[in-house]
Parts: sequence; C-alpha cells; structure tokens
Amino acid sequence: MTERWWPTILRWVTVQLRDRNLAEDAAQDVVVRVIRHHGSCDPNRDFGGWLYKVVKNCVRDARARQGKRASREAPQVETSARPDLDRRVDLSRAATRALQAFDELPTRQREVLDLCDRQGFKPTEAARVLGMAPGTARATLHQARRALRTRLLARRSDVLELLRDS
Repeated sequence: MTERWWPTILRWVTVQLRDRNLAEDAAQDVVVRVIRHHGSCDPNRDFGGWLYKVVKNCVRDARARQGKRASREAPQVETSARPDLDRRVDLSRAATRALQAFDELPTRQREVLDLCDRQGFKPTEAARVLGMAPGTARATLHQARRALRTRLLARRSDVLELLRDS
C-alpha cells in the first residue's frame, strides 16, 4: 500500500498544508492511521475516497498542532555574472511566483485543481474522492483555473520578460 499510495498521499497533504516538511510528517501520520484503521475501510467502496478522508483528518490534526505558519518567502539566491546561473535563478523565481499563486487559491480549489490537472483525475473522479457533487467539482475546477490564470496574468510582466530573454 505504502509504495503505491505514498506519492499521492504526500501530494494531497502538501497541497493542503503548503509546507513540505510539515506535509511529510502528516503523510507519515496518514500511513500510521491507515495501518491502524484499515478495518474501517469498506472493501466494496472506493479506497481512494476513504484514504482522502484519512488525509483530511491528518491535515486537520497537523494544523491544530502547528497553528498557522507564516507564509513562505522566496529564498534569496546570490547570483554571479554567469548568464546560465542568472537564467536559472530567474526561472526559479518565476516558479516560486507560480507556486505562490497556486497557494493563494482556496483549499477546495487547490484540491480539485491538483487532482484534475496534476494527477489526471476526471472531475467526476475528483468529486468522488472529495465527497462533492460532480457539478460542484466541475464548477470548482473552472473557478480554480480562472483564479490561477488571473493571478499569473497579474504577474505576467515577470513572465513575459523571462520569455523575451530566452
């Protein structure tokens, strides 16, 4: 179970907690709970949906233990005169801005966007995993994409500058 589901568990937890270190701890808690409570999983129902509920509970507990953490700042990277390094630093900053735009989305939008656009779930499958109506999942996915596009376009001058330089 762990080898197959670990990347998914870690991704789900990271999307919700927005902190890789905290997410790794919470993901380990998920595995422990799955082992302890595997008997409560109905074999006739979707395992992914049950697992997602365990993830949500562990995320809630991790937040309660840690409290809200300060938002992450982009790391400052010292650059040299080499153009390759400067370009990598610029791309890293652009990626950081894109991740920040993703992080600014409401939790439910991040979850649906991650399941559909990163993990390849269909909106109806994401709806089942998240315990929502399929129409709600489609609407939430549309809202998430629109909000992310709006945030990225607001930062487009940085992105356009990077594209122009390449």
